[in-house]
Amino acid sequence: MSTTPSKVFWSFHGMMAAYGMTRGYRIKSPPNKPLLFTDKVSSALLCGYLYGVPIVNLMYVKSLLERVEIHIKGLDNELYKDSYKEPTGVCERTL
Repeated sequence: MSTTPSKVFWSFHGMMAAYGMTRGYRIKSPPNKPLLFTDKVSSALLCGYLYGVPIVNLMYVKSLLERVEIHIKGLDNELYKDSYKEPTGVCERTL
């Protein structure tokens, strides 16, 4: 039987994986070509995997907290471009 800390641990990583999938699906396309559906799905799967793997996702949790702080304080996204980079592109929307 699972203990409460392990349930919280795996629930958090599962939610991070789902959040990573949404960010991967919403990446911006280059201006000269639209993204294909297969590009979006493969990007979503890759980001979901990286966001959901414990230890590996520490940098993504840090980026998420930075994006939330930028959103709450109403700062300019252009000044903090590194916080919006994903392994497969750039997603400028936080939530």
